[in-house]
Amino acid sequence: MSQSFTIFNARLVDPASGFDGIAGLRIIDGKISDAGAHITNGDLDAQRKVLSPGLIDSRVHLSDPGATHLETLEETLGGAVRGGITTIIGLPNTLPTLDRRSSLAYLHERANQAGLARLRLMGSLSVGCEGSELAELGRLAAEGAVAFTDGEIPVQSPKLLHQAMTYMGGQDIPFVNLPLDKEFSDGLMNSGERALLMGLKGQSPLAETLMLQRDLSLAAATKSPYVAGLISLKSSVDLISASKQSATTAPHYFLLNEQAVDGYRTFARTQPPLRAEEDRVAIANAVSAGVIDLIASDHKPVDEDDKRLPFGETSPGMVGLETLLPLSMTLVHRGLMSLLDLLHRMTVRPAEVYGLTGGKIVEDAPADLILFDPDAPVIIDRHTLKSRAHNTSYEKFPAQGKVIRTWVGGRQVFNLEGS
Repeated sequence: MSQSFTIFNARLVDPASGFDGIAGLRIIDGKISDAGAHITNGDLDAQRKVLSPGLIDSRVHLSDPGATHLETLEETLGGAVRGGITTIIGLPNTLPTLDRRSSLAYLHERANQAGLARLRLMGSLSVGCEGSELAELGRLAAEGAVAFTDGEIPVQSPKLLHQAMTYMGGQDIPFVNLPLDKEFSDGLMNSGERALLMGLKGQSPLAETLMLQRDLSLAAATKSPYVAGLISLKSSVDLISASKQSATTAPHYFLLNEQAVDGYRTFARTQPPLRAEEDRVAIANAVSAGVIDLIASDHKPVDEDDKRLPFGETSPGMVGLETLLPLSMTLVHRGLMSLLDLLHRMTVRPAEVYGLTGGKIVEDAPADLILFDPDAPVIIDRHTLKSRAHNTSYEKFPAQGKVIRTWVGGRQVFNLEGS
């Protein structure tokens, strides 16, 4: 017997079609069967809150396997649905790394058993993410890898990256690289006057732009799809704009600048580091204009004891699954972009780039949906986050955009009211 569920009186926002209006949506057997203004009654009155495709977070650091004291896979997926994220794309820097089909298959099976957010994975570009020998890219693609990357470890060898792009030519699977040149990337914070005053080694902007230029040249030469893993600089925006390739950024690069590390605040240490105000503004404007086409959380749990070490000894990174939507909504509330455009960067576009089926409201599409209040205040409290690691630089940060419900495949996996 088919199972049907209808949501009505919603502000339906579908970035794929550009629709933003009061409407309803019907789910049958886990798929969208109908949507539109003609649906005026049903099972759930959305009370004109926003109903949209579930978010796709395209850059998530997994702690499982290898560092489950920080966060298990089930906790990662649970944090995702609390944040309105119905699909996460995990980086391959687990222990062991995701350089074998069996490693991907193991995590896919566990995610299916958890029944929370969907899990897609990037396969290791090199064996062990060590940058020396190509992994078995064809086998990883057969196991469902949506991209190839060494994740948080930038591929330093242009020959290896060129070899990978040539080998996988015509497969339409993107290569993702964090553009950080090893020779320039050992700084602890953004280079400049503030780094000098704090007595910390600064990271030159060349660390990002030199490698980004190299990667874009290799992608053009091999006609390969490429995604800049994270960009943080105005000069990087200019390079991406000229190339027409994809680029990812995270909320901390369009909301925070280097002043966030004043007082040696280790919770604000990231890689790449937080940049100057000019760069922050440029990143925000590039997201608004669509030059940067992907917004991701760059979720990375770091143990609190680690973050209590001296600034130069602590690990970079912050958690971000549950804060991705309210932090990103700041761009809408500041008038920099429309809600349709913001959601496009986190639904339609990552689905297009990584070859996923979600991200749009259309008949027979999986009913991966979120209901949220775009204006509801959210005061971020790191101690209430799902992750065991509470490393966020947004403690008590005032934001707006509260997730009320999340559905994956038509099944409710989160309800703010707990029922």
